[in-house]
Amino acid sequence: MRLKWSGVAAAVCALLLAGLCACAAGSAQLEQHAGNSAERAPGPLLPEDSLPPLPDDPPLSEAERLLRRGSLVGKSKLYGNEFFKLSPDSLVDDSLRRLELLPVPPGYSWSMYRFEALVPSDKPNLLSVDLDSSALPPGYWVAVADYGLQRWRLLQVGTPSGSDNIGIQPGWQPLSPAGNLYAAVLGTSALRIEQLTLSLSTVAPPPTDLQASDGLRASRIQLSWKTTGVVPDKLVIERATDPRGPYAPIATIIGAALNYGDVHEPGANELPYGQPLYYRIRAQVDGQTGAPSLSDSGFRLLAPPEGLSASQGLFDERIDLAWLSVLDADGYSLEYRPSGLPEAPWAELAQIDGAASLSFSHSASSPPGLEAQALTIYDYRLRARFLDDLSDYSLTVNGYRTIPAVQNLSASDGDFHDSVVLQWQGVPGVDGYMLDYRLSGGAEEDWQSLQALEGDGVLSFAHSFEAPAGKECLLGPVYEYRARAQLSGRESRDNSNVDSGFRFLAGPTGLTASDGTFDDHVALSWTPNPLADGYRVYRFGQQSALAELGPVSQFLDFDSCSITVHRYEVRSMFEGEEGSPSNSDDGFRNRIAQSTVQELNSGGHYCSAGIFEGLPAVAYWQQPTQELRYSHAVVPDPQGPEDWVTTVVDSVNPVGSNATLVDYKGKPLLAYGIHASADLKVAYSSAEQPNLDAHWKTAIVDNGGFTGLSNLAVGEANAHMVLAYFDGQTEVLRYAKARFSLPNDLEFDLHTVDDRNGVGRFPSLLVQDDLVSVSYYNEIDGSLCYARALQTDPFSEEHWQRMDIDNGAEDLGRGSRALLLNGLPAVFYFNATAGELKLARASSGSPSVSGDWNLSLVASSVDTGSNCAAALLSGLPEDLAAVSYVDSSGKLQLRRALIPAPAGSADWLELTLDATGDSGEWNSLAASGCNLFAVLRGENDNQLRFIQAE
Repeated sequence: MRLKWSGVAAAVCALLLAGLCACAAGSAQLEQHAGNSAERAPGPLLPEDSLPPLPDDPPLSEAERLLRRGSLVGKSKLYGNEFFKLSPDSLVDDSLRRLELLPVPPGYSWSMYRFEALVPSDKPNLLSVDLDSSALPPGYWVAVADYGLQRWRLLQVGTPSGSDNIGIQPGWQPLSPAGNLYAAVLGTSALRIEQLTLSLSTVAPPPTDLQASDGLRASRIQLSWKTTGVVPDKLVIERATDPRGPYAPIATIIGAALNYGDVHEPGANELPYGQPLYYRIRAQVDGQTGAPSLSDSGFRLLAPPEGLSASQGLFDERIDLAWLSVLDADGYSLEYRPSGLPEAPWAELAQIDGAASLSFSHSASSPPGLEAQALTIYDYRLRARFLDDLSDYSLTVNGYRTIPAVQNLSASDGDFHDSVVLQWQGVPGVDGYMLDYRLSGGAEEDWQSLQALEGDGVLSFAHSFEAPAGKECLLGPVYEYRARAQLSGRESRDNSNVDSGFRFLAGPTGLTASDGTFDDHVALSWTPNPLADGYRVYRFGQQSALAELGPVSQFLDFDSCSITVHRYEVRSMFEGEEGSPSNSDDGFRNRIAQSTVQELNSGGHYCSAGIFEGLPAVAYWQQPTQELRYSHAVVPDPQGPEDWVTTVVDSVNPVGSNATLVDYKGKPLLAYGIHASADLKVAYSSAEQPNLDAHWKTAIVDNGGFTGLSNLAVGEANAHMVLAYFDGQTEVLRYAKARFSLPNDLEFDLHTVDDRNGVGRFPSLLVQDDLVSVSYYNEIDGSLCYARALQTDPFSEEHWQRMDIDNGAEDLGRGSRALLLNGLPAVFYFNATAGELKLARASSGSPSVSGDWNLSLVASSVDTGSNCAAALLSGLPEDLAAVSYVDSSGKLQLRRALIPAPAGSADWLELTLDATGDSGEWNSLAASGCNLFAVLRGENDNQLRFIQAE
């Protein structure tokens, strides 16, 4: 049963309502009102069969009155207190909602309809609503009275020409007891209802939410829907080319399916490509076909390919393309053109058959005219194919073959003084090159860009000292280089070969240094390098240069040490950079000045030299007066007795035998023997430079007799005065340590170092880290011995470790002189049997056995080494040893080491300090920096002479 109202009939009925006109069966009475209007037609609002009043809601009659000036609000639950407001932009599909009426929003109106005497032939299970309007409102609602629930049932139609279908569930009674159906419509005030149709039927309701695919498939239009509460026997699919119809059935589906594919079949079921078709569905139950569903449009369309990619320089001979599969495609059409030329036409590269073919290689061996050139970038695009249909194009991508690598890169190896010159074999067709560099031997991450070059004809580059800051090519370092070809901002995948190169500025040649030719300087000369703009002069072992010179060929070194051999080299310079060195050469100056300290009558015995505050000093025994004297220079370069100040150290009894002078806490200290009693004494000064006899204080160390008559050794250990000496009474080596820093008589602790009889003569003492060591002579077997203290206060023999340095069955060790040479113990000694002066050097700071000593020859049998004295030249990169001795002709000779660890007589420079042959047995040697001071007593003229090498 279907009832329809036209707009004209509605207007007529509005007039008849004022007079309560009766309507025939099958017709409907319409009441329509404008929102917020004060005018209304007189007469009853609703017929007598209105809904009875509800406990918390107005009856339909009251609802009609309120509806004229209100909008719809429904509870979200059948019973409860939660409300949901219906507004024009709300979507409401819950049919179980109760209505209340609130004021209508401005701009909206409502209409109420009554359809009378709708009596279906059977129990209805479907309510169809069709509404046509003359305006385009943003949305409108239809409410239908449900007498089963005693609530309003809400529908949203919301389109100018819309329809909806409501499956009538158990308990829903859409008709009033009199068989009338009530509906209310809310919409904008511009809404004009052209036709409202409500129908009741007993057929199954159509599926809901019909969806037709929009271009998802090329072979079909796919339909899907949702079921209702009534299961149909069949579903009828209808199709139209216009949303208004006509619709024709295209398929009947047995059962309650949820999808269907409308397949394109050329010549049988042709579906237009890309154009929409309109679909709706009807349900059948017991042969009865129900109302259609809402319609939806769909179209078939072949999607363009996605994911197209082209390799960029990954392969030498080809460009690989790949893409994602397109649904329903049975092939692909591939096009290409040179990149960067938008005016260039696209050309077909390949037709690819088969839906599973998703890749293609554009190679150098493609058919003639289609080859992938090595140095060309190509644009590519792709379309999918289905039968005769083609999709839109994919996105455009570009790709290219590998740019060939640069070949035969070479870098100059010292051919140029100002740069490293790079050369390589060109790559035809490229537009530039990129050069990288790093220090030779660097890691992969150490590469850095050097220069980008433009032009395919640029096949060389000079990496020079004038490169930008941080990239200068320096003199000396070896660099590694590599290159890559460039084309249109991209680079070859592979680097060239790596080659190393360096700048080279040769040093001057023919360097010579004078050997003792001049007293006050060493003269250097060389042959210049014409490419150098200057030179730097170096001494061996020194980090900084002696001088930086212009383009000259000679230099005079006035700061060299006398009788000290220096090794020189000269380096070329260019623009402030230092090039290669010259050959090296040794040179020295030879200023040895002699002066008289005192003109003595039989004086100067047991002389011992020292240096205090940079000024030379000497202690000696004055035999005629039996005094121990001390003289110190008052000027750095004393020329005669007038330049010396002499004080008497001790004159009590004949004193001064074996006088030994050392520095003790920055002041002179003397150890010496008493001739008469053969006792051992010490004297120490209260002033750095004693100028008065009263400045001296003396103390007896050992009065046991026969002490101090052999060579003495004195020093400082652990802030105390220590001595080593030979006890002539017991003939053993003794050790004395002062109890106090400034001792009085006999305030010394005396201990035995070596109690073997006949050992201990010629002792020499050294201190290392407050541990005392003593070298001495064993007159029983003629060996050179060494004792090393194992603790800072050795008071018994077990606190000493004793060993032989040299026991070659010869008369060794006479006049031993120990010193620390570059931190290691060293001992000069005299081999009386062979007439040789020798040096023993320890291989460690703590020698324990004979094998820990390296023995070498200093002077041969022609130049004997009796009465030797030793000193250490410092102020150089490493300490160098010097030793003075008297040779067989009575001359005082000097040997100065050329290297820190001399291994033989060739490693020593030989100089004569006194050639008079009158040097006698008493001489001593001291050093300040690299300057030497020597004193000796002339046997014939009885003079104490001073020799200075500076």
